[in-house]
Amino acid sequence: PGEDPLNIGADGSIALSSSDGAVIIAGQVDTRGGLSAETGVGGNLTISSGGGQSDNKNIQIEGAINTRGGSINFDSDVLFTAASTLSTTEGNNSGTINFNQAVNGSALANIQGGTGLVAFAGLVGNVNPFDINITSAGGVTFDQAVLLGSGTTTINSLAGNVGFASNLNKLAGNLTMILGDRTTTFSG
Repeated sequence: PGEDPLNIGADGSIALSSSDGAVIIAGQVDTRGGLSAETGVGGNLTISSGGGQSDNKNIQIEGAINTRGGSINFDSDVLFTAASTLSTTEGNNSGTINFNQAVNGSALANIQGGTGLVAFAGLVGNVNPFDINITSAGGVTFDQAVLLGSGTTTINSLAGNVGFASNLNKLAGNLTMILGDRTTTFSG
């Protein structure tokens, strides 16, 4: 894993992809660059890989990604291989975080969506159950079955509702939801 941050782009959107292999995010990725590196909003980040969980050609995250107001889109299976942080917040700006395929992990995933939506379209924890710490979000949606790990999972979504469209299970440990006047729906 790298020790120096990787500052990408000049305030535009960035796409990282591999047609036949894994994309490994090790270290720090920050999409705010160029003239507004100190004050501006970062660009959107889209990542895709050439395979899935079963062939280790997925998106592997073991570091930090900060788009500073831009959105993050994972278009392939994701595996959190070490404690990681995803953030789309910068001042009053928040981007969405979209997991468009399955998400698994062997470590805690810290997610800061600010007032942006955090959306899980695929299965969560179906191969490797893990715990999620969502510190802020403008709503959280789980479209398929969720199996969380045996540690502590927290979902803090004061700016939007939380929805589970399928089963929610946890191996052990605690699940805490901080919602203020927002609601949680279970429709699975």
